[in-house]
This record gives sequence, C-alpha cells and structure tokens, in this order.
Amino acid sequence: MYQGQEEGLDSNSLLKLQAYLGLASALGSASIGFVVVKNSLQCFIARQYLTQASLLLMAGSLLAFVSLQGYSGFVLFAWVYGFFHGGFLYALKTFVFEKVRARNFARAWGYVQGSQALPLAFGMPITGKGFPIWCNHISKMGLCMH
Repeated sequence: MYQGQEEGLDSNSLLKLQAYLGLASALGSASIGFVVVKNSLQCFIARQYLTQASLLLMAGSLLAFVSLQGYSGFVLFAWVYGFFHGGFLYALKTFVFEKVRARNFARAWGYVQGSQALPLAFGMPITGKGFPIWCNHISKMGLCMH
C-alpha cells in the first residue's frame, strides 16, 4: 500500500492489487495442492522441495520488486508473489503434517506459527518501519533505528 501511494496510484487501483494478491494466493495454494495430490511414482516431488522452491521464488519476486515501475509492474508482482506465497503456505502445512503426523500436528503447527510471528512482532518495532508509535516508546531504550 505504501509503495503504491508513493507511486501515485489511486485507492481503487490499490484495492485491485490486493484482490489480485488474494486471488493469486488462492491459485498458488490450489496449484501446489494439485501437485501434492496428483504426485505419481514417475514424477515424485517431495513436499520439502515444494516448500523450498516456493520460498525461493517468493524471495526472488521480492528482489525484483525494487525494479518495478508503474501499475502493470505492481500487478505482475502481486500475481507472482501471491502465487508462490499461497503455494508456500500450502506446501509448508503439508510438509509439517508429513513430518509430525496427525496426532502432534496441532502443537507443531502452533510452533511454526509462533516462529513466524517472532520476526514480525520484534523486527518491525525495532526498525521503526511499521509501528512509529511503538518506536517512540522503544526509542527511549535506544532500540529503534530511524
């Protein structure tokens, strides 16, 4: 949203970008799910490799984001990032389920979600990017970087 506003996109265009991101995420999750369900013995793709490939391609789209210009670049980014983000979420969940099985899945998935929340909970306030109000309080401790 912030980058789109900086580029001068109107709120309708930003809303469409969010819709594209959600649709791409659903499409990516369904596509990776189809690959997992329809795996054959001749072409077996392990869930670990699906997870890693989705994460790598998602990171590549983030690296390419800095070179995008205009609305069409943002649309392309939303579709590519969203597709691999949805695929990553599905592949990660099936990979964790494969490793711990059904009996311990709820506890293991809770740990995965908790480990994903830590960088968000502490990284953004420390850098001051997403929570300027927190940064005002944390800067008294000398932890915020501006």
